[in-house]
Amino acid sequence: ATPVDEAPQFGLNMPGQDYSLLVMKENRWELCRRACKDETQCRAWTFVNTGVQGPVPYCWLKQGSSPGHYDPNTVSGIVSR
Repeated sequence: ATPVDEAPQFGLNMPGQDYSLLVMKENRWELCRRACKDETQCRAWTFVNTGVQGPVPYCWLKQGSSPGHYDPNTVSGIVSR
């Protein structure tokens, strides 16, 4: 089972603390979460849907998390280490 703190937060954008921006090939937030889990320095992530910041979806990997704000075009999450 996924720990409750790793549950995706739909409609949440956590700005700041970015260390990497990934251009995604598919509009799937699950791939962004996986990319974060695969990097030891990643503590949180925000996925931005296709068409919001450009013609492709983006995944922002973060070294920390912020309270964030509502944005219907994003999904964010925290990775427990």
